[in-house]
Amino acid sequence: MEKSQKDGRHGHRTSFVPQTEKRILLGKAALKSKVKKVYLERRVNAMVNRLNKTREEKSPDLWAEKQLHLQAQRRKEAAAAQPNPHTIIEQRRIKEAEQERLRGYDEIHTAEAVRHASNWDRPDGWNPEEDFM
Repeated sequence: MEKSQKDGRHGHRTSFVPQTEKRILLGKAALKSKVKKVYLERRVNAMVNRLNKTREEKSPDLWAEKQLHLQAQRRKEAAAAQPNPHTIIEQRRIKEAEQERLRGYDEIHTAEAVRHASNWDRPDGWNPEEDFM
């Protein structure tokens, strides 16, 4: 909530700043990627000195950072392309269980299959030789 008001003494505009934010240094201070400018009547060197102690000036090597980023990205893609050994073991176990199930006679000799194959439940006019024709 900034209100701009004209300062009568010096003729320049000042920003209205709540009382809690008046401790901000003369000039600029970055808060959540926004820059707030506060004009103070006089400079407070103690604040300036504290801020200067924490100042970090960097001149990054952008090419090296890009290469590191690309290398990390390639590593992630290579790791994603490699199959997980736990999933390989689990898939092998499932495949072997399916093969064992197909080799076994458990599904063939179910009660429903035996009852269906029985000749006792056939109708009276049923001729077994008609099934083979």
